[in-house]
Amino acid sequence: MVPTTQVRRQSISSPAPLARGFPWLSVFLLTIVHLSLAWSLDIAGWAEGLHVVTYAVLAGVTVGSLLALTPWPRGFVRLYTLITGMALSLYLGATLLPETIQGLQRPVHVLQRLFDWVVAALTGEPTGDNLVFVVDVTFLVWWLSVATTIGLVRERKVWAAVVPSGIALSINAYYAAQDLTGFVLLYLGATLLLLVSSHLDEQVVTWEMNHVRYPLDVVFIFMRNGLLFSLLILVLAWYAPQVTGRHRVERWLEPVRESWHRVQEEWARVFSTLNYTPSGVIPSFGNTMTLRGAPNLTDVPYFTVQAKKGRYWRAAVYDRYRGTGWQNTVSRPRDLAPDEGVRLPLVQAGKILTQTVTVQLPGAINLIAAPMPLSFSIPVEAEIVSYKGQLGGGEEILFAYAKQVLEPGAQYTVVSYVVDPDATALRNASTSYPDWIRERYLQLPVELPDRVRQLARDLTAAYDNPYDKAKAIERYLRSIEYSEEIPPPPPDQDAVDWFLFDLQKGYCDYYASAMAVMLRAVGVPTRIASGYARGEYDEKTHTWTVRESDAHSWPEVYFPDYGWIPFEPTPSEPPLERREAPPPGAGEDEIPRPEDEQPDRSRNIPEDEENIAPEGGGVPFAPIRIPLPPILARVAQSIPWRPLASVTMLIVLVVAARRSARRRLLGRADLPATLYARLVRWGRRLGVGPSPALTPWEHRERLVRVLPEEQRVITEIVQTYQVSVYAPTPLRARATQHRERLIALWEHLWPRLVWAWIRQRLHRVPGLNAPQSS
Repeated sequence: MVPTTQVRRQSISSPAPLARGFPWLSVFLLTIVHLSLAWSLDIAGWAEGLHVVTYAVLAGVTVGSLLALTPWPRGFVRLYTLITGMALSLYLGATLLPETIQGLQRPVHVLQRLFDWVVAALTGEPTGDNLVFVVDVTFLVWWLSVATTIGLVRERKVWAAVVPSGIALSINAYYAAQDLTGFVLLYLGATLLLLVSSHLDEQVVTWEMNHVRYPLDVVFIFMRNGLLFSLLILVLAWYAPQVTGRHRVERWLEPVRESWHRVQEEWARVFSTLNYTPSGVIPSFGNTMTLRGAPNLTDVPYFTVQAKKGRYWRAAVYDRYRGTGWQNTVSRPRDLAPDEGVRLPLVQAGKILTQTVTVQLPGAINLIAAPMPLSFSIPVEAEIVSYKGQLGGGEEILFAYAKQVLEPGAQYTVVSYVVDPDATALRNASTSYPDWIRERYLQLPVELPDRVRQLARDLTAAYDNPYDKAKAIERYLRSIEYSEEIPPPPPDQDAVDWFLFDLQKGYCDYYASAMAVMLRAVGVPTRIASGYARGEYDEKTHTWTVRESDAHSWPEVYFPDYGWIPFEPTPSEPPLERREAPPPGAGEDEIPRPEDEQPDRSRNIPEDEENIAPEGGGVPFAPIRIPLPPILARVAQSIPWRPLASVTMLIVLVVAARRSARRRLLGRADLPATLYARLVRWGRRLGVGPSPALTPWEHRERLVRVLPEEQRVITEIVQTYQVSVYAPTPLRARATQHRERLIALWEHLWPRLVWAWIRQRLHRVPGLNAPQSS
């Protein structure tokens, strides 16, 4: 036999759902917890339109509260949450579309873009549709709000209700460019109060079960003290010495750094147009570079580089152009130990350059170096391309990632082999390109407009060698206005085509991309490099200070025997001129003197720091150009989605509610008594409620007067009840054997009871049943 104290402890720790009433205060505080996440997502500015997530939170908490009060099974609740969440996300996403899209075209348009995004994501293509991101976030926040509310109301799962939002808010605050401290404090305050409220709820149950008296204003006292305690904790946390910074998060993730880096790479691929650079840390260059809108750069120092010469500090290289940006597809990862070098390609006119890089800001993952880096003094994870029989079969490091996050003051030494041939050598270079160079570095999308190709042919028609062709295109691009205040490219237009013919202004990413695309159009292998321009030079210490505003992109042209040679089409940068031939007896001077090339502090933009919002407002969504099959589009446009969805949802709810009620009745051991109790309640509603002096049979007679046509059904239910209660034991058991019939009788009867109740209410409406005059 179980001791009494044990039974009492079990009942206290696991009270029946809603045994303590609906937790209004806890649900309100949970709403604040979720709203802090929704508001922080909107302020972070990942994409235009995230304000709709607030509506998803409010709807999710409301629906979750209602679902918690139903007896529906978990499977159906999850299905219902899935269907309604998809419908809500689709509707809220459709509200963000331009007014030119009307009626049923709005949800169909959202579905089209979801379909395109899924196809691109599954095929490994970089995607850049911000509307899809908004719809996805809306659905996830909806699901989170519904699930946590149900868990809180039904089972009082407080930690499970607040921890997911806390994790999401922490990640959002870390990667956002804005300061979200206020929303973190709001979340912490609401969470602490929710814990206090939940603890109070548990205490009240314990007191009542142990017959302990407590003051009626205990809720006010507890919440007042809990609020004061929460404020004290927040104030102490605010003014306490900073033990850890944002960059320490990377250190905590060190055991799973490689996996986390792959997650970041995949995230950058499927949502390539988001502004996800963390504030206060150095951004990371990924395997994709998207051509976007206006940047928002500062003069914050990122690195200092101690080197005798310098022009470019490279961090990333891209080979595949996809109409909206670039992607790296040629390299393979390899771990390199400290000072472990790659095989040096056999290229001419090169010289070793050693650089010492000092990190000035936390969060450094990408390592920068002068092209072409050979080795690093720290362990790195490198992306390496091999030159298959060309250039002596050597290798080149395209990306280099530190094995651990570098904090301010961290240093590493990198050795590069800088190639700087003169113009005469490049003009006379061979044009015998290997097949793998042609296949990878002459690639252009089929959709590239012909006017881009024609412009490239016109600019280079007078020249017979790749170097002069490159200089001709470079001169033309440097005549285009430089501007960072530009909107993002239209979603249905090639970015280079838009830059050259429509916008006719831009920043370094657009100049470099245009030069690479036009050179490829005339048969010259070209790729894109990203990193930083020289920075500010100190002649005394031979140190370059590289700032955020020094971020830069430039094209590199392939010349057999010399490798990849940089060009400078961006007019905000000093021109990169090469001498025709070295003067007799002069020493090598691989890189132009820094004092002649002081940079402009207001130029350039890193790929990870761009702002996707256009200057004039609007929704800068960029759909993927994978068309929905025409037959599916026609069918989708011809279906009345809104009425169909409403009717379908109603049918699903009715069927599910009926099956749930039937299942609950079948599981009751006292089924006859349950059905009779329901008859009694309906009799009370119909004005023929039972009296202590009446037997069940006499109560039957009263109900029959109201519903004479259902006399047989009412009689059978009452008879079964009397047998199950008053008859000998064998007859009682027999009365509960025909459970299916009893349930069928009740399912037939209760709609008639509802209709009888409605008729009574209608008869009571003044004037509704007045006799009409002839």
